[in-house]
Amino acid sequence: MTISYDFTQAAAELGVSEKWLRKHSTRLPRTKFGRTVRFTEEDIARIWEMHHIEPQTDASPPVSTASSSLHQLKPLPSRRVTRNSA
Repeated sequence: MTISYDFTQAAAELGVSEKWLRKHSTRLPRTKFGRTVRFTEEDIARIWEMHHIEPQTDASPPVSTASSSLHQLKPLPSRRVTRNSA
């Protein structure tokens, strides 16, 4: 028989909060029986694979900070609402 996990156990296994897992569960591999949702070991492995990111290996030069220095930034317009007194 395959081992299955509830939300609390699966979240602990994945290192995420139970709230995060519940919020994203409709887009993740899972098994559902009526209202009961369970995660198998295979589901958890697939979730890990879905969120795995390989490091970039291109040899592009680092971005120069001189072209994006702070002195080029302009302040945003004021958000203050002014009330006209009648």
